[in-house]
Amino acid sequence: MGVGRGDRVTIAMPICPEAICLMLATTRIGAIHQVAFAGLGRTALAHRIRASGSRLVAGADVTYRKGKAIPLMGVLEAALADAGETVEACVVLQREPGTATLSPGRDLDWDDFLARATAATAGTSPPSRPTRPS
Repeated sequence: MGVGRGDRVTIAMPICPEAICLMLATTRIGAIHQVAFAGLGRTALAHRIRASGSRLVAGADVTYRKGKAIPLMGVLEAALADAGETVEACVVLQREPGTATLSPGRDLDWDDFLARATAATAGTSPPSRPTRPS
């Protein structure tokens, strides 16, 4: 996605393994992440995205509360519209496939996001790890 050292990423996702992996991956490449509570409203989320200068935003289509799916995509779409021009891409975890409409050219489905990473690292060797002294 072109995110590197010093770039900012907003993670506006519910608590899920994917959000934690994204936090760790962002830190690993030297980028700065901010976690925005998935229950924030349009204005609060837009303010956080704008204030951070995030190039990438990650969100989800729904969260679950008391066994019910709560839609998040509408708030995310509105916040991105208000956030300004710094956001280049939005990665969307579709937990309920078919409920979110992705914006062409900006939004990327989580599975496609992972496929890009696989393609980008194909043919490269894993980073060397220090060996333990015997």
